[in-house]
Amino acid sequence: MKNVYNAAIYCRLSREDENNTSQSESIKNQLDYLTRYVHAQGWNIAGTYIDDGYSGTSFDRPGFKRMVEDIEAGRVNLVITKDLSRLGRDYIETGRYMEKYFPEKSIRYIALNDGIDTFEDTAVNDITPFKSVINDLYARDISKKVRSVLRTKAAAGLFIGAFAPYGYKKDPANGSRLLVDEAAASVVRRIFKMYIEGHGLSCIAHALNAEKVPNPAGYKAAGSRYKNGRLKNPLWGPSTIKSILSNPTYAGNITQGKYKKASYKSGKLLTLDRSSWVTVKSTHEPVVSEEDFDLVQKMMSRRNTGNFNSKKPLKLFSGYVFCGDCGEYMTFTTTKKGEEYLICSRYKRYTSKYCSRHAISSGDLQSAVWEDMRTMVEPAIKRADIPGEIQKHWRENRRQAVQKDLADVRKKMDEIDHVIKNLYLDKVKGVLGEQEFMGLSREFGREKEALADRYNQLQAALGRHAGAAVEAEGALLPPGSLWNASALTRELLEKLVDKIEVFEDGGLKITYKFKNPLATGSKPVFFCSRLL
Repeated sequence: MKNVYNAAIYCRLSREDENNTSQSESIKNQLDYLTRYVHAQGWNIAGTYIDDGYSGTSFDRPGFKRMVEDIEAGRVNLVITKDLSRLGRDYIETGRYMEKYFPEKSIRYIALNDGIDTFEDTAVNDITPFKSVINDLYARDISKKVRSVLRTKAAAGLFIGAFAPYGYKKDPANGSRLLVDEAAASVVRRIFKMYIEGHGLSCIAHALNAEKVPNPAGYKAAGSRYKNGRLKNPLWGPSTIKSILSNPTYAGNITQGKYKKASYKSGKLLTLDRSSWVTVKSTHEPVVSEEDFDLVQKMMSRRNTGNFNSKKPLKLFSGYVFCGDCGEYMTFTTTKKGEEYLICSRYKRYTSKYCSRHAISSGDLQSAVWEDMRTMVEPAIKRADIPGEIQKHWRENRRQAVQKDLADVRKKMDEIDHVIKNLYLDKVKGVLGEQEFMGLSREFGREKEALADRYNQLQAALGRHAGAAVEAEGALLPPGSLWNASALTRELLEKLVDKIEVFEDGGLKITYKFKNPLATGSKPVFFCSRLL
């Protein structure tokens, strides 16, 4: 062995050590402790290498990589750490460095507190692999505890992410609660509105890019230390638009658990099936109404509405018109004169042997559907009893909605009581430390207080709906309703029409999502509750 040692002092503080009250685990004390020892031995210090806040389960650490570079360059022939766990907690990789890499590079390794010194032939060195396995098991145990706590918080509706979803920000007083970030929320509302109006995913992305609206990653980076390789090209894409449109968090229902780590040693994230997501209702202020969110989910599931690559707006009747005889979708075609028609897709693919053309021009179809709607609605508007019936129906729906919210809040309060009880049992069993228990208990306590305030507000609202007071007239005519419309739009189709069938003889069958208020035997109510 060489008599002159050029020592690399390596210090690491992992995330699981950050809450450790033992001062000896701090970077400063590790460095001071090892420096004094190296000087006492009369060795040279070739360099100090520090990884502050890096887990020992991965060797992808900047300080460690820099030390390896110096080893390769021949500037280091001794590596010293406070103990073996500072080198790493992955027993496979730690063993590779101990048993193969260091010997091949003629590197002497010392773990001071563990008594490990590869220069000496001692029994302590012989049991080093067992120490490495124990360190790995410790990391595994910590990972299980952390996952358990996060699952508990997520099930109770507390936000557990490092960054709030686009359109929200963390409450400064309670990082587990979401507040609306109006600047980004206005973009989210616009995305939902454009999609309901018939614009495709790429069309929406193209519009936002043309106006130089920062995408979620770019917006996040502008207000935080968030780093992402995609920031070099911070443009909106169809997949980002689709992700926003399908996220229940925007309807006030916090959704988490979309991803999981491949293992506690890996940073790779695996996408979970939607059925595995954890969604808790009514946890924060919604950015869009639940009605609009549900409508968008139905629209996204409808065939031919997800034109992923087109930058053009969606056609008015796309996905709504069917052949009345064979049941296939009607597809668009344009004549040499530039006139747009819808024809049976089975006829187009397989010729007249399987179905006939069923042609109808887009303009004629639009006029026919619009006229049919107006024919039903205009006479009904003139009837004196209709507004009162609608108002009564609207008030009843609102009362039922408030009662549902009350039940949801009460259930959530009971769940938090159950969670706190389980946390106490975990503390008794030693799964949670005293400080962890107290911190989580206070956090869930604050959440329960907020729910109690919400419960009282809903009870007061229920009392108002139960009274004889008449709701404001404007509530009877929601924006975008048929009463205020001057022409047929994609939004009206989405809200009012289920499907349209075209027959070869020119006949149409329009299936609506509301009852004809003038039909015999039907109640004089225009729309289903979700539209009121």
